[in-house]
Amino acid sequence: MSDHLIDFQAKREAAALRKAKREIKRLELRMPRMGKKPKRKKSPTLSKLKKLLWVHISLIVRSWSSVCLACGVNPTNCAAHIVPSNDGAATRFFLPNLYPCCIACNKSEYHQRGSWVYKHREIFGADLVDCLYAMSETPFQLKKHWVLEQTERMKKLRGIA
Repeated sequence: MSDHLIDFQAKREAAALRKAKREIKRLELRMPRMGKKPKRKKSPTLSKLKKLLWVHISLIVRSWSSVCLACGVNPTNCAAHIVPSNDGAATRFFLPNLYPCCIACNKSEYHQRGSWVYKHREIFGADLVDCLYAMSETPFQLKKHWVLEQTERMKKLRGIA
C-alpha cells in the first residue's frame, strides 16, 4: 500500500473516533449521572413574581367597578395608582392606593401628574391622598417571600386558591 493511502485511512479513522467521542459525550449529557444530585429548578425572579402579583391585584381592582372612577364614562380597563407606583414601594401593591380606571384616564394621569393630584383629592378626599403620600415615603423593600405571600392572599380574595 502506498503512504498516501495509509495517511488517508489513518485520518479517516481519527475523524470517526472523534465523531464517536462527541456522540458519547452528547448522550452522556442527556442521561442522568449516577451519584449526582438532580439539578434544582430555578425559582422565579423577583421581577416575575411582582408581575404575577400585579396581574392578580389588577383583576381585583377592576372588579370593583365597571366604569372608570376618574371620568365616570368609559369602561374600566386597568387599575390606576393614586400615588404613582414609582414614588414608593410601600404603596405600590396597597389596595387603598388603587382604583379602577380606563386606559385614557390612566395615560392622562401618567403624563399630567400635577393636575391629577388635585383630581384625586376631589375624588377620594384630601385626607386619604395625603395619608397615602406620607405612607409612600416610608422605606420598604420588596422581598420574594412577601411578594409570594401577597400573591397567595390575592388569589384567595379572587377565590382561585
